Amino acid sequence: MNTPKMVFSKDRVYQTFSKLYPASLRASMGKLLVYAGYSCPVSIFLGPVLILSLLLSLILLLIPFSLFGFFDPFFVLYALIAFSTVHLLSYLVVYFHSEDRAARVESVLPDALQLIASNIKAGMTPFAAIRLAARPEFGPLESELNKATIHALGEGSFADSLMYMTARINSEPLRRAMGLFSTSMKSGGHLADLLEETARDLSETRALKADMIANTKTYLMFILFTVAFGAPVLLAISLHFVGMSESLKANVGSSELVSGLGMGSTDTVITIEFLTNASYAIIFLTSILASAMIGVITEGKEKY
Repeated sequence: MNTPKMVFSKDRVYQTFSKLYPASLRASMGKLLVYAGYSCPVSIFLGPVLILSLLLSLILLLIPFSLFGFFDPFFVLYALIAFSTVHLLSYLVVYFHSEDRAARVESVLPDALQLIASNIKAGMTPFAAIRLAARPEFGPLESELNKATIHALGEGSFADSLMYMTARINSEPLRRAMGLFSTSMKSGGHLADLLEETARDLSETRALKADMIANTKTYLMFILFTVAFGAPVLLAISLHFVGMSESLKANVGSSELVSGLGMGSTDTVITIEFLTNASYAIIFLTSILASAMIGVITEGKEKY
């Protein structure tokens, strides 16, 4: 009697680990993978991420046992930081891939719309105009235009195929342009004129954004100077002052120093160690907030 054999598959292991994540997180990550242009399922992506984060956390937890022979509670914090860092980095890699893909599409979208409008004015149907407009220099937009035309040859309508393209690229200008394209095609409007006007509006919007970034460079330089030089110099002066005060107290005496400086209290809770740790925290938090502000100014998103 033949018994069934258990077949080991790493994909099955990845799928098992990926089920530990909430369904909403898997759905949002799957959509982000589509935006980034990845063809792998979300389980194949999340499974290795969870395994790597767990292994790295376990290694950090075992370090004090292997080196010192006792348990150090600080390594639990290090393990949690490592677990979170792996997930954060994996998310940011996919996120910025999707944003880069959308930016590349938006940079060539006005030219693509102008080409489609020229093809329509030459007497082509919208389907043929889009099919001939799919050129290699358009990058990701070429593959999406080809997928839209192939999808239109099947059971779906051509208008639905155009909107299907917007579900694979997270770009609001592309979503707006394809929505106008499909609506005008259904209503029988002047499609070529509409595409040319849309391309002109997109080009003007990109030019205004570039001008805004150029006009705010002075503010960006001021923020960077404050974080990189201003805050560290002021904190260093504070550390130097506290160090001088402690040295004078040790040499002269606390009561004589207070009467000489005109201070009203002899007790102080600020030490060099406390101020040093506070300086690290201040510089770290200031850098994070300044970086988020620069991301909002330049790209409109804090993640940048």
